[in-house]
Amino acid sequence: MVRSSINPWIDVSLQIRSVIDALRSEIQSQILKGAIPPGTALTELSLAQHFDVARPTAKAAIEQLVSIGLLRRLPNKTARVPLLDAADIADLYLSRGVIERAVIRLLAERGEVPLAQCGRSTVFALPSRTTARLPSSSNTTSSSIAP
Repeated sequence: MVRSSINPWIDVSLQIRSVIDALRSEIQSQILKGAIPPGTALTELSLAQHFDVARPTAKAAIEQLVSIGLLRRLPNKTARVPLLDAADIADLYLSRGVIERAVIRLLAERGEVPLAQCGRSTVFALPSRTTARLPSSSNTTSSSIAP
């Protein structure tokens, strides 16, 4: 936290980033927005020239993106924005399922339900005991379910 020289009572937060971090962040943003499409080769030289940075800076940014899986590079080859194949997509859905089940379990343990249908990220707490009426198979009686 840095104190403002104009008004010492106002705290000003400055985010200090290295050139490598700024370059990695920009490339990452462009890949995720689709501005750099899948299959595109990203060379150190082309990035260094495009962003007017030193080649080692571009190399470090590429290495960071490769390490998080946003770029793929075979040994002694140019890094590329990956094309997702069926196995990659299956892995994404598998990972998503694991995360979603963990979130549902956590919300259930806390007794909270998100109001996603309202278009808000609001969460409300469930009453300590919830009773729901479900139709039976004969449609003449109903059963109570309580957690």
